[in-house]
Amino acid sequence: MSDSGDAAILFADICESTKLYESAGDEEAYRLNGQSLEVMRQATEQTGGTVIRTQGDGMLAMFPSSRAAFDAAAAMQEAHEGNRLTIKIGIHFGPLLRGHGGDIYGDAVNMAARISSQARPGETLLSGDAVSLLPSKYQPQLRVLDSTTFKGKTIPSNVYIVVPQKMDGSETVFGTPMPAIALRPSSALVLTHGADSLKLDESRRRATLGRDRQCDLVVPASFASRVHAVIEVRRGRYVLTDQSTNGTFVSDGRGEPLFLKRESTDLGAEGTISLGALPALDTEGIVHFRRVGPGEAP
Repeated sequence: MSDSGDAAILFADICESTKLYESAGDEEAYRLNGQSLEVMRQATEQTGGTVIRTQGDGMLAMFPSSRAAFDAAAAMQEAHEGNRLTIKIGIHFGPLLRGHGGDIYGDAVNMAARISSQARPGETLLSGDAVSLLPSKYQPQLRVLDSTTFKGKTIPSNVYIVVPQKMDGSETVFGTPMPAIALRPSSALVLTHGADSLKLDESRRRATLGRDRQCDLVVPASFASRVHAVIEVRRGRYVLTDQSTNGTFVSDGRGEPLFLKRESTDLGAEGTISLGALPALDTEGIVHFRRVGPGEAP
């Protein structure tokens, strides 16, 4: 790496560009996609930003300030109003590293990408870090959308949305954001496979399950994938998401197992997770889970 420092990072994605290629044809979709990227490039440069790269239907840019990134995002969204293509944008401010080829890396880049992934078409979302550096005149345009814990983080962070204006000039009404205390799990979740166990709670909010030795809970079962599933704390709930080839079976012992294939479900008080096969067919792939008190040992 050749340089480092703080900057505002903006991720902008063109929404549903794949469907456009199907409905409009390759040539027209390519033209519209290129037109959209050019609009975003101009907005970036006019507000003092730098386009780092474009990749198919998205763009990564950096700015010297949150204000410049906000102004660029506003110009991008305004230019797409009424068009066939819509965009979604995520902005974060933080430290980054610059490579010799001009690319940028670091936690700030990852955070901006994650925030962008939460946006819906036509929305611009910002992290609390980016919002805290905006001039006061921008604050009326922002509302807290959610408080969430991002991958690799342990403390919930506020995500802000630029308030959309309705056709009559009125604002969308937002409810009171959920306080951070309500996002904490009321009990810990213990996962057990054979002699191995681990506990998820406020201090450890994510765990991977699978055959790979790098997984948090290694399950060397025949039907399990390398990284088969992930369990995360989301708004005080324990959510399992299947990432496997063969699927995951979740049972609470009161009926037929729930089968997941690249899907998610909340885990209850107690039960089993079977990686890749029904429990009766492959007992090696069974992981037991149960809720315990916050201070209780696994």
